[in-house]
Amino acid sequence: MSTDPRQKIEHLIRLSAGTAGFQGRTVRLDNGRVALCTSTYNYSQDDETRHLVAERIALLWNLARSIPTGSRSSRCCHDRGPDMRFLLSVVWTAMCLAFFMRLGFALQIMDPVDVFLDKDRCAVVKSYGASSCKVRGRAEGNLDGTWTITLPEPPLTIQMPDGPMAYQQPHWRLQGGNLTGVGLFAGLVISSLAGSYLITRRRPDRQAGESPA
Repeated sequence: MSTDPRQKIEHLIRLSAGTAGFQGRTVRLDNGRVALCTSTYNYSQDDETRHLVAERIALLWNLARSIPTGSRSSRCCHDRGPDMRFLLSVVWTAMCLAFFMRLGFALQIMDPVDVFLDKDRCAVVKSYGASSCKVRGRAEGNLDGTWTITLPEPPLTIQMPDGPMAYQQPHWRLQGGNLTGVGLFAGLVISSLAGSYLITRRRPDRQAGESPA
């Protein structure tokens, strides 16, 4: 049995589908000239169901007319959908915010600052001649969320978690000054927007026979 070259998928995909035949159980293209499929032999279904099945198939065919045939499998299997892309963009933005907040913390300097030491660190400082658990020194933030406290008297360097400190506003600054703050904000905005754009942008479909890069 020979095939009709005029019925290749590249031509058929441009044609509209409709139901025809006995009780509308057959799906045909081009005003009934080309047969596509039929639900006539779905013997376990009643007549109304077979007609509705054919109508649904015709509707799906018409909805898919605008989709190039070579890209259907890739769209089915690789398109993550807008919901997934939106979720990934939110996660990316949260990661950027957490990174730049931690970086900003590590660039803080307070000099001088009054620090209230816990019991263990207080015992160490007192063993070097300090008279109180409240000490004054220079505090510098670290990437792990801790502080490095440098004491002039006694000359010690202590690493401690974030805790109660007392300082005056003029004694707080960022390394590099206001320019550092502007750079951190700009870096957060640019990285968040750029990452979200790359995640949510719709990638062009590959044509049939085109291999991925």
